[in-house]
Amino acid sequence: MVFTKKKLLPSADSRFVFRIMKFKKAVLFIAFGVLVCSRFWAPIFGESVSTVHAESRSGLERARMDESPGAGTPDSALRGATPEIVIVSALKDFGEVFQGTPVTHEFEIKNVGKGQLKISKIHPACGCTAAVIDSDEVAPGSSAKIRATFDTTGFYGYKVKTIRLYTNDPKNTSVVLAFQGTVKRDIELNPPRAYFGSVPKGSSPSLTVDVNVQKGSGLAIGQVSSLSDKFDHQVIDGEQGAASKKIKITLKETLPVGVFRDRVVIRTSSKVNPVVNLPIFARIEGDALLSPADVSFGLIEGPLEKPVSQTVKLINNGTEAVNIVSVSSNSSLVGAKLSEKDGRKEIVVSLKRGVSGTIRQQVKVVTDHKDPDQRELTLPVYAIVSRKGS
Repeated sequence: MVFTKKKLLPSADSRFVFRIMKFKKAVLFIAFGVLVCSRFWAPIFGESVSTVHAESRSGLERARMDESPGAGTPDSALRGATPEIVIVSALKDFGEVFQGTPVTHEFEIKNVGKGQLKISKIHPACGCTAAVIDSDEVAPGSSAKIRATFDTTGFYGYKVKTIRLYTNDPKNTSVVLAFQGTVKRDIELNPPRAYFGSVPKGSSPSLTVDVNVQKGSGLAIGQVSSLSDKFDHQVIDGEQGAASKKIKITLKETLPVGVFRDRVVIRTSSKVNPVVNLPIFARIEGDALLSPADVSFGLIEGPLEKPVSQTVKLINNGTEAVNIVSVSSNSSLVGAKLSEKDGRKEIVVSLKRGVSGTIRQQVKVVTDHKDPDQRELTLPVYAIVSRKGS
């Protein structure tokens, strides 16, 4: 009897168990490897995975904090805050200086608010004044300086010069800085002009003007001259010594009726004032006079919606009658006509509708006076008509 050896095949259940055991061994092997590697590499790199995660988490938290409003940057910290400008001293009184001397001063401004102060514009009121700021932005609690200069060349007497700053301060959108003081000439006239006022025709009045040289200046008065034959002038040594002089002006009796203007020219050794002019003014009057002698409307708000007028009378101080023949204006802006009141003729001078600006015109009055010099009289007309809101 022959026996055959049969190969036993595992059943399905046994194969499944075998695979489970093999998978467990693999998992244990991988776990063991991870444990060994982590213990081996940690001392080398000095950090664990948990540490990296922790730092990453803290970095994200910092990023979120940086992105939050009002934190991290100066701009966000100042958001919504307002500046407040304070001027330490807005007025510089420079006292007395000689003409041509530059006056310089540093004005200081402070920002006492919580927002950034910005100076958007600096506007001097006169071309004789300049200003420069060291910084056009001033942080809260800080200050800035404005260096300003007033050039006194060509100015004389008491002066006020201003500088306006424009800012982002909601309570002070603009502020004003100012110079004030007196500008003196190294050579001065006293009085500053020879003003005779009203002078009767045929008379020959005189007056004297002092030409004073500042002490210690070393200046001298040179030639004194005039091209006019309507008056005489005489140079006399002054009380202060040879440097100062007196000039005597005498009008000639032949001056015609009307306004007389002229000048005397004084030459000096001054570099600032090498030539000084002495103005002369007189109103020569006959026996026929206009009252008032000129028409001044003053400052009027315009443009005019309707004409405005003034009345002028003819006064006769002579022994013979004088009548007005005609009146006329030298400008289309000024009207002139005759009217009659109580049997006497009057002159009505008017500014016409729509007029604006500065008015310096004349009205000619023609009479039947026997004296040729008094047949035509001149009536000056003055006005400043401003625009609304200016």
